Amino acid sequence: MNLVKISVLAILAGASASVLAGPAPSGNGTTDTNSTTINAAGQIDRPITLTKTIDFNFGTLVRPASGSGNAIIDASGNITLSGGVTLVRSSSSSVKQGQFRVNGEAAQAITVTVPATMTMSGPNSSSITVTLAPDHGTASETLSGTQDDSADGTLVCNVGGTVPVAAATTTGQYTGSYTVSATYN
Repeated sequence: MNLVKISVLAILAGASASVLAGPAPSGNGTTDTNSTTINAAGQIDRPITLTKTIDFNFGTLVRPASGSGNAIIDASGNITLSGGVTLVRSSSSSVKQGQFRVNGEAAQAITVTVPATMTMSGPNSSSITVTLAPDHGTASETLSGTQDDSADGTLVCNVGGTVPVAAATTTGQYTGSYTVSATYN
């Protein structure tokens, strides 16, 4: 009876040794192995650049005698006045929409971000909040060109806006700025 136990233990010990040693060689002395190839790919894009091409300018406005109105510049630079706000004729040629150009990898999708409002500061700590109206910047856009193009892709963005002017608006020069951005999707 002890011999049987010893034989069983010897067989189990041999099995454990072969599991720890790895796969048993096949009939020709080699081990069974498999391999696969994993491909790698990627793309390098040129960086996005933004360049201001036209400053936003409402010209010289005359506030209404009473009440309030607006000066609205569309994304093409056309001005519409309401509520008794008028434009000094000599400044009509200075009325401009804001404009900037985005350059980057041709045919790539980007997102342009333009803030909804900006603040223009005036004399005696006065300010006017301008509501901005971009022609791009509300959805995904695609830069010009084709993917195999060696030149930059571009997108020209125009920004109009509405400035409220009331009879109580402080007279004087108002200035401000806003920041735009663009990122690859």
